[in-house]
Amino acid sequence: MSKVRCAHCGRRFAARYRTAAYRKRMRNADGYAKSESNEWFTPPEILTRVRAVLGTIDLDPASCAAAQERVRAGRYFSREDDGLTKPWAGRVWINPPFQRYLIDAFVNKLVREVESGRVTRAILLTHLSSSARWFHNALAASAAHCLIRGRINCIHASGGSSFAPWPSILMYFGKNVAVFQREFGGLGAIYRNEGADA
Repeated sequence: MSKVRCAHCGRRFAARYRTAAYRKRMRNADGYAKSESNEWFTPPEILTRVRAVLGTIDLDPASCAAAQERVRAGRYFSREDDGLTKPWAGRVWINPPFQRYLIDAFVNKLVREVESGRVTRAILLTHLSSSARWFHNALAASAAHCLIRGRINCIHASGGSSFAPWPSILMYFGKNVAVFQREFGGLGAIYRNEGADA
């Protein structure tokens, strides 16, 4: 099998990784890693830290009954409830679906609800997608963020687990940045946005 050299790092890879057919097989129509289900749950070690920062979770607006066994939010909206059409309030935890059209809508709604004051504190878990407008909107509105070292081990609806195919980031919206930094500092580098309260 022939090899090709990466223009950035100089490493050599099997040529099959450069073919359009291979890349198409590895991606679904939304451009994200292929998965039979959009239901991937947050690892418990992250949820424990989320509760330490937020206290209780008042709302999980993009969830399902199976995820709530771990999240234990006061309220949650399922796909059938359509959280995008409902008002959000209080302390929010959100791990939105990673489909392109859904993640854009959920993240932009979170930013609007935070700016309105209805959402008082929130933590968003998403993939590092620096080419997307929604990503920069959320990053600019957040008080701090954690670039998670390595890949998180997500739990699938079927009960299995798998490492995320992309790097992840946690964004914090709220005034208690010091607690966010204390809880998530062990998972990766923490960056505060200018003007964020301690």
